[in-house]
Amino acid sequence: MTTGLARFSLAGRGALVTGGTKGIGLAIVRELTELGAQVVTCARTVDSAATAALPPGVHVIQADVASRSDRERLLEKATSLLAEEGGGGGGGGGIGGGGGGTVGLCSSLSWSTMLGRTSASPPSRTRARSSHQ
Repeated sequence: MTTGLARFSLAGRGALVTGGTKGIGLAIVRELTELGAQVVTCARTVDSAATAALPPGVHVIQADVASRSDRERLLEKATSLLAEEGGGGGGGGGIGGGGGGTVGLCSSLSWSTMLGRTSASPPSRTRARSSHQ
């Protein structure tokens, strides 16, 4: 039986964390690398100050996820980097590598926006009305 952090091992898996050079994104990057994941992150501005706090081995790509072309470039580069390092799991590597080996996170933007969908709001839910009103 696996106990402790070993059962949460992310060794051999890849993660893309947006906004991973500061704040909550940085905390997520640190946690994922401690658990063994290969991590790629992005920031609108990449400089020595932005990268100084990152754990060794984390790749940083300059990208503004509000820009569709930057999102596309980010996903392409991140997929390539993770596939090279074996951080994409089985069956093709990279992000969404088919083998279930990828952890995908988006800390500063909703996945709907990241993927270019037009609506980021969840479907509306109707409430069941009680007959005891």
